[in-house]
Amino acid sequence: MSRTFGSYEVIALVAQGSTATVYRARHAELGRDAAIKELSPALHAVPGLIERMRAEAETLASLDDEHIVQVYEFVEDAERVWIAEQWVEGAALEAILTEHGTMTPEQSVGVIRGALLGLAHAHDRGLVHRDIAPTNILADRAGTSMLVDFGLAAPVGGTTALGTPAFMSPEAARGEPATKQSDVYSAAAVLFALLTGRPPFPGADPASVVRQHAQSPAPPLDGHGPELKALLGRAMDKEAGRRPADAAAFLAELERAAESRFGAGWLARASIASLVSATAAGTATVAGVAAGGSAVTGAAPTVVVDAAAMSSGGAGGAGSATAVATSAPRKLLGLGVKQAVAAGAATVIVVGAAIAGANAYSDHQDQVKADKAAAKIAAAKKAEAAKVKAFAAAAPSGAWTLETTIVSTEFDGEKAGQKDTLTWNLDSSCQDYACAGTIKSSSGNAFKYTWDGTTMIVTPPASETRKETCVDEVTGQERPGSSAVATFVLKYSPFVANGSAKDATSLTGTSRLTKSYKNYVDCNKAKPVRNTTRFVLTKKG
Repeated sequence: MSRTFGSYEVIALVAQGSTATVYRARHAELGRDAAIKELSPALHAVPGLIERMRAEAETLASLDDEHIVQVYEFVEDAERVWIAEQWVEGAALEAILTEHGTMTPEQSVGVIRGALLGLAHAHDRGLVHRDIAPTNILADRAGTSMLVDFGLAAPVGGTTALGTPAFMSPEAARGEPATKQSDVYSAAAVLFALLTGRPPFPGADPASVVRQHAQSPAPPLDGHGPELKALLGRAMDKEAGRRPADAAAFLAELERAAESRFGAGWLARASIASLVSATAAGTATVAGVAAGGSAVTGAAPTVVVDAAAMSSGGAGGAGSATAVATSAPRKLLGLGVKQAVAAGAATVIVVGAAIAGANAYSDHQDQVKADKAAAKIAAAKKAEAAKVKAFAAAAPSGAWTLETTIVSTEFDGEKAGQKDTLTWNLDSSCQDYACAGTIKSSSGNAFKYTWDGTTMIVTPPASETRKETCVDEVTGQERPGSSAVATFVLKYSPFVANGSAKDATSLTGTSRLTKSYKNYVDCNKAKPVRNTTRFVLTKKG
């Protein structure tokens, strides 16, 4: 198609709905792909809508973080209003869950960590997201998770609460202004759902779910350690002032809790790159938000709720929230229709990617489709398990020959080119696509190492202390009793495999040994000396 938007030339029509049309386009000069979202002409006359969109887009365009989908520009002319956003090759968290069912606890925390990094960047600039949910968290093929759609969907008229019921903060549910701590609550609710397989307040009735967020204490997170349980309990407190102050504060506490729960190397086991690739291979993507996604966590569609209904005391009472008799959410290839839930509900204008489709596992799902979906998930899990098993089988283990060559040295008695040969015995244990283990050297030393498929990182003890006798550099005589402590700090550069992860039989790397001195008496040993050594590891047999 030959249509253009400014300097962007349309490559393909991606999605078309009643509120907007989405195109994939390429900038003629920059060669950069973008998602172009054109507002339906019928909505141009809605009072204040374009002004709010313009202000929001200008704010978003100022954000610069790899964990936030970028807005390139907002354009309005005599006939068209459109937004150019970053085109992301990847998948929404919602689509990943639909495809694979579950994640490991480390992956669950890792996904939220990426979203919180982007959210912290926005919070630092005074911007609140207002709708943290699996449909607004996406990941590219490298596994980097990011946020999309900072409030580009806005209600028109009435006192309303905007958000996804399963993850809506209490103050948003009551129709109060959203704050940074509202985003913290929603992010914690999403993490709760990832770790437990269900949202904090499951339910088929959106109004009932929202009411529980407004009034009922959040359930405790069981089975994931006391630190994560306590943190999510505070992050989902009904009183905003008791939660972490913003995304950065929440993230700092979450990383400490994760390390306490999973160990220091937890982040190396948190990658979802393989899940993203498997999902994106069969899923259409609109600015990174998958089309036809479904809420496997049980999240109800994004809704707008009358704030007055939250104080009605329950469904069925005077002023209680009732579903408007309109069509259910429709699949529009990534352009979802937000459902209005309230007596005399406000009109809702949606721009950008929203929830596409109803809950694939709800009671209203056709049984045949549910069986097919379950079979697809089971097959995907089986295939993934086979890949993980093959990865572990190819990980470096067993006996290896280590050849060392001194590149440069400041140590007495050593010279460049000096070689030595040792044997290293590697014992590894793998989880998903990350391996860790121990190395026992024929020299008597022991090290730890990790392996991610292409890179081995060897971690020796942080330091080694020895007592030495001081030698006066002027007289050359030893000074008995003048003890010294020499601290050895070893830092190994990564050992990068020669070849693919399936054939890791030769590894090379370089290390530097720094030796610093303390407590020498009357000896000139104040400056540290260094040794740089090249390592070549070759698999035996």
